[in-house]
Amino acid sequence: MTMRHDPVTLIVRREVEPSHAVQYEAWLARLQATARHYPGYLGVHVQRPGPGQREYTSFYRFADGEALRAWEQSAERLACMAETPVEATVTAPRFDRVEGLEFWFTASGQSTHGAPVKWRMAVLIIVVVYGLIQILNPIVTLGLGEDTPLRLRMLVTVIVEVILMTWFVMPTLTRWLQRWLYPPSPR
Repeated sequence: MTMRHDPVTLIVRREVEPSHAVQYEAWLARLQATARHYPGYLGVHVQRPGPGQREYTSFYRFADGEALRAWEQSAERLACMAETPVEATVTAPRFDRVEGLEFWFTASGQSTHGAPVKWRMAVLIIVVVYGLIQILNPIVTLGLGEDTPLRLRMLVTVIVEVILMTWFVMPTLTRWLQRWLYPPSPR
């Protein structure tokens, strides 16, 4: 039996008092710095609150669950967590973990309820990838010109596609298709 070594994303949501946002941001930067030197660290992304909102969402990406656990249990992270500016936070943090492509199926600002149904996740990815290729290919070819080497046009298409899927298309479709992706479990 082989073990899965899919990338893992730790999603942390906290509501922060706006008057303490600078203090929270400084602490958050220290926390993120603890992760950067750990083996398997793939990056971090923070969604800051919009106007009239207070929730920060941090996405910590690691190569696999073991790498994430090593960072979570590290003395550096635990020390930083002990220094959490309590006066800055309105609520306790909420944690979720998603693996592999499941990251694309995490609706922004919503808690996950386990992984989506795999075959439905695959169908949605196939439809989105195919659709975006059909839309982006002619646009990239027109923008770069038909003389541009096919490999370069493909690279630009893939870069734009992944950006669109990660930040716009998949979060939106996950929200719209939540009932289909996460059907109620049989009782």
